[in-house]
Amino acid sequence: MISLTAFLFSSVLCFSIYYLFFKNDGKTYPKGPRGVPILGNVLQLRGGQHKPMTKWAKEYGPIFQIYFGPK
Repeated sequence: MISLTAFLFSSVLCFSIYYLFFKNDGKTYPKGPRGVPILGNVLQLRGGQHKPMTKWAKEYGPIFQIYFGPK
């Protein structure tokens, strides 16, 4: 019985992670740096915003997307 419970729990967990990180709602968004789950790109902006954003603009172009965490 424990193995069935563990299997169901891990299946729900894997599906939830897949849905959160790989869902596609049919929209195309600008490319940008990959963020950390929940925190997004906040940790990359600690020392100042202009240096990382200048680097990202050179890498991704003048329009890019950054993530500041959940709404």
